[in-house]
Amino acid sequence: MESHDTITPASPSSRFLPTVCLQDWWLIKAEKDFEGKRLAVAGRLPSVKQQAVRVFSSAPIIKRYDVFTLGTADGICIVIKGLINKSRTIENGFPSEVFSHFLFGFPPFWEEYAEKYVEGESIGVASRSSGLDELTTDSGNNLCNPSLLK
Repeated sequence: MESHDTITPASPSSRFLPTVCLQDWWLIKAEKDFEGKRLAVAGRLPSVKQQAVRVFSSAPIIKRYDVFTLGTADGICIVIKGLINKSRTIENGFPSEVFSHFLFGFPPFWEEYAEKYVEGESIGVASRSSGLDELTTDSGNNLCNPSLLK
């Protein structure tokens, strides 16, 4: 009787970044930069009736997955819904011309606009770091899976 070693492949596994969904969002300038990047977002978290409205402020945006899905320097995946809140964006020091670029979400060339409107400035708007460690797949790639929110 011949013996055959059977190799069982390891079950595929993946990990997803912690995800935050913002229903009402606006641009902010993070107090601390990450590799020169300071453009960040803030917005209202979805709430249930009779709960206090909670506002989330991100660390600098470092990746755009698509027009509505962003990655931050502290490893959070942000899904933005709806149009940009113009008055809050202006309150945070942005000119009204940003609305032609960010009205429906983050444009493909968002980094060029970030350099124009944010990088290199010194302001007092604080960002909140979540303190969560960055999660990666076994191959080392960051994943953001907004389909888990459905």
